[in-house]
Amino acid sequence: WYKQRSDNAESSLDSQCLLAEQLIRHCEPLLAYDLVKERLQAFPGHHRFRQLLGFALARGGATEAANFHLKQLYEEGDHSEETIGLLARTYKDLWQNAGQDAQKLNFQKKAFSFYYEGFKKNEDAYWTGINAATMAVLSGKSAEAEKIARQVVRMCHGEVMRLPPDDPALYWVFATLGEAELI
Repeated sequence: WYKQRSDNAESSLDSQCLLAEQLIRHCEPLLAYDLVKERLQAFPGHHRFRQLLGFALARGGATEAANFHLKQLYEEGDHSEETIGLLARTYKDLWQNAGQDAQKLNFQKKAFSFYYEGFKKNEDAYWTGINAATMAVLSGKSAEAEKIARQVVRMCHGEVMRLPPDDPALYWVFATLGEAELI
């Protein structure tokens, strides 16, 4: 009975994480934020809810708060592609909104660095790879951008061969492939 109840509780948390992720992806980051914040009161150390908090904040435009939460996860040792990619995204957003040249350059370097780290740590990390390539282009590092983009193209071709033709993930694979070919 205890194990079944524990499994049900874990399943419920998983479904709540999935719901929060769907809310974020369907342009409802405030609702996701409310859900995640409530769940974090009950489960303060829950890793996925902490990631989703950063994701909801980033999508909701609270870039500095998202950066703070994601940086905490990273500094605690979470170097997963998801956390690194989201953290990089906050630095890219900070870069786009920065006014001062030195600060802007610092955010740009951090965005590239984290995207590149996420790309190198994960064999199928085409989304962090294409963002690293794009940030390299924007930093004036054309040769490095082209090198990364070539790797991303190979990854995307592999994904096209691996995924069934009706898989919704193919949209992102083809979008990434197009961006990589441009670079």
